[in-house]
Amino acid sequence: MYISKLNLINFKSFEDIKLDFCEKHNYIVGFNGVGKTNILDAINCLAMCKSNFNIMYSDIINHDKLFFSIKANLILENDLVDEYLFVYDKKNQKKTIKKNGKIYKKISEHIGNIPLVFSNPRDIDIVNDYSSVRRKLLDISISQFNINYVSYIINYNKLLYFRNLYLKNNFKQNKTDKSYFDYYDYKLIDLAPKIYEFRKNFINKLKPILIKYYNEISNSDEAIDIIYRSSLNDMDMKSILDKNRDRDETLKYTSEGIHRDDIIFKFNDRALKKVASQGQQKSFVTALKLSQYKVIRDNIDKNPILILDDIFDKLDSKRVHNLINLISANDFGQVFITHTNAEQLKNLIKCDANNNKVINLDNNI
Repeated sequence: MYISKLNLINFKSFEDIKLDFCEKHNYIVGFNGVGKTNILDAINCLAMCKSNFNIMYSDIINHDKLFFSIKANLILENDLVDEYLFVYDKKNQKKTIKKNGKIYKKISEHIGNIPLVFSNPRDIDIVNDYSSVRRKLLDISISQFNINYVSYIINYNKLLYFRNLYLKNNFKQNKTDKSYFDYYDYKLIDLAPKIYEFRKNFINKLKPILIKYYNEISNSDEAIDIIYRSSLNDMDMKSILDKNRDRDETLKYTSEGIHRDDIIFKFNDRALKKVASQGQQKSFVTALKLSQYKVIRDNIDKNPILILDDIFDKLDSKRVHNLINLISANDFGQVFITHTNAEQLKNLIKCDANNNKVINLDNNI
């Protein structure tokens, strides 16, 4: 599966642009500000129905236009073509996505149809930022190969919201009703272990692949590890909620559960973010994204789209060479890579000369 054509109308910096892509490696080059990342984000919007940068739909529309649209043709393995169209209407604040002319009733039904992994310089936040960023990595990954997980997460978060709202509003007025707690807890107790098992299995599959890819990119004997930290590792959800009920009443929110899960990254038996250099951290998150790709692919039995935005930043020449060799292998399908310098790019992709297309946006200026 790969994107053969892309048409953007009123999307960010583009009023109307049509692009053709090859089946393997597409290198998008140009000066800063010409729209390289915008093209990649359009692909992400088409696949995930949202920007990779948490931007509101109204902020994506080009200048004072009233809508934007993203249209793409996907070539399937049997040479059939699927056409996807994503439109956002600013006036009515309405978004629609169509597959072959048919509108999805629910946006969630579309997730996984265009499997995708997006890597960009902000990925360093996975190492250094809050646990919510790392949980997002888990949820985005698993949602693309299991529709049940999508509904589990949506329902869990809804229940959690209402439980927290009840804690905040009713206990503020000294009004309590155990039946409300029992209802929310009963539902959370049912959903939590299902989400936990998906996440634990994902991490177990990811770990050996991550170590392999990191070693191939860094070409070193540095020891890395990834650990899934969850309160459900040691206690079931019912016991967790029962143990923390008094505490939750005091804090006015649900203090423990799978919504507090985290991933711990180790580097030579120490915290990665404390001891690893910028280059080592960049190598780690790049290997993490490639591992994410591999686990998704193994679960859906087809190649996702891989996006590598400004991927060479903070990597030395040896690591860049190792990375290019790695993605040039047959393990990866269609790949999109951005770079600012066309001449430098020619030297980088000599080993990939027969499987690439270079799209120079500077020519459109």
